[in-house]
Amino acid sequence: MLDNNINDPASRAATCKSRHWLHRYRSFLVDPGTIFTLASGILLILAVIADPGGLYHGEVHESGSILYLAAALVGSSYIWWSALQGIREKDFTADIPVSIATMAAIAIGEYAAAAVVAVLLLVGGLLEEFVAARANQSLESLSRLLPDSVTVRREGRDLIVCLEEIQTGDTLLVRSGERIAVDGEVISGLASVSQAAITGESLAVEKKTGDKVFAGTLLEVGAIEVLVTGTGSETTLGQIRILIEEAQAHKPPIERLLNRYAKIYMPTALIAGGLLWWWSGDVMRAITMLIVFCPCVIVLATPTALVAAIGNAALRGSLVKKGATIEALSNVDTVIFDKTGTLTAGKPKLLSIVPLGESSQEELLEKAARGEKFSEHPLGRAMVDEAKSRGLDPLDPQSFEALPGLGVRARVEGEEIFLGGASSLEREGISVDQDVKERARSLEAAGCSVILMAAGCRTEGLFVFEDELRQEADDVVQKLEKLGLDVVIVTGDNQAATERVASRIGVRE
Repeated sequence: MLDNNINDPASRAATCKSRHWLHRYRSFLVDPGTIFTLASGILLILAVIADPGGLYHGEVHESGSILYLAAALVGSSYIWWSALQGIREKDFTADIPVSIATMAAIAIGEYAAAAVVAVLLLVGGLLEEFVAARANQSLESLSRLLPDSVTVRREGRDLIVCLEEIQTGDTLLVRSGERIAVDGEVISGLASVSQAAITGESLAVEKKTGDKVFAGTLLEVGAIEVLVTGTGSETTLGQIRILIEEAQAHKPPIERLLNRYAKIYMPTALIAGGLLWWWSGDVMRAITMLIVFCPCVIVLATPTALVAAIGNAALRGSLVKKGATIEALSNVDTVIFDKTGTLTAGKPKLLSIVPLGESSQEELLEKAARGEKFSEHPLGRAMVDEAKSRGLDPLDPQSFEALPGLGVRARVEGEEIFLGGASSLEREGISVDQDVKERARSLEAAGCSVILMAAGCRTEGLFVFEDELRQEADDVVQKLEKLGLDVVIVTGDNQAATERVASRIGVRE
């Protein structure tokens, strides 16, 4: 038997390691690269205000010269450090030729040029870090799917412990409204579990003994005991997080191309500068060539273009997690849609009512809506919403009992009604005709969800639900096909439901 009470009151005082979630951009703002970029940028702005002539080699005032030099040194010092780190790791990037250019500019007194070169490169890096900071929000969203503490059953006692203390083989108690923190197997109890965060299924899934459950899913109604089979990175949710982290670690192809050519670019610049010095005998000309050789535009172009593209996509409702995705779009020939919440609204809608007795559809709906009025199940809520949309005002039932995994039992106008699947009705001792069961099975095979309603010992009606198709889905698919793209549906939801949606909008699955 499941006991929803905590046997040990002292366990309520169990403390967990505090999880401090930083402000979503705090790590980006305190990053050394951000600090050096802002500092050198501010100094350069002040220098331009104090002495704008310094930018075009006019008369330079002492105050302006100092500010230009400060901006150059602050910005260049971080670039020099990055270049040294790259050399130590045998990673020759664009930081090296830029370092040479800024050193050369400072050496000949061209502080303004050195400051501009340094700030341009740092701004490019800042834009890249900003993209990464935005992408990190997806990881924080995944983390919020797990609770800080859980209820574990040990030696006949229910203890509240930190999630980090859970091990494979433990038994967890999960109740209504709680998120499941681990991957595991149900060993006792019945419950309705929303798996939308993992599988994309819009409707809650009934879980019973022997069924698998996943970390990050929400137990909507009922209570279950779960035998832990995976924690942390071993769970399905943990693997999703790892994949996102690996994707973020990959640099865009254009950036990798730029850094690869930096290995050729740097020695070419040095050789050209040396040849010019040897030919002209003027070291100033050689240093000027090194400054001109600096790939500022190339260094700044990649992150700027990526940030602009990602920002433009965000304004239109599309979240892009990494720059490489933007580049890959040029080669796309197929668009793959998830069904639930993308092509469909992500919540069930009452499709039809089939009377099995003398009652009309309106009478069945009103009676069923009263029975489901206090239900937390998505199908029950959909039934109540449909009744209200038809102008009905369902009164409270005289009594109500939710039966997790089975259905609901309620008393309406002195009559006991039961709503659930065919097998649930038979479990309650209510006879269901074979043709009714066949009709329910055929509807479920077509991708619909079906609820039967019984009053007393009579099966009175059948309610059919489906995940509603978005109004704009058909138009979007047609526009994509006109662009020459192939459109495909991939989902973890019911196969028949997927086929139903695919046939309605004319795509393959």
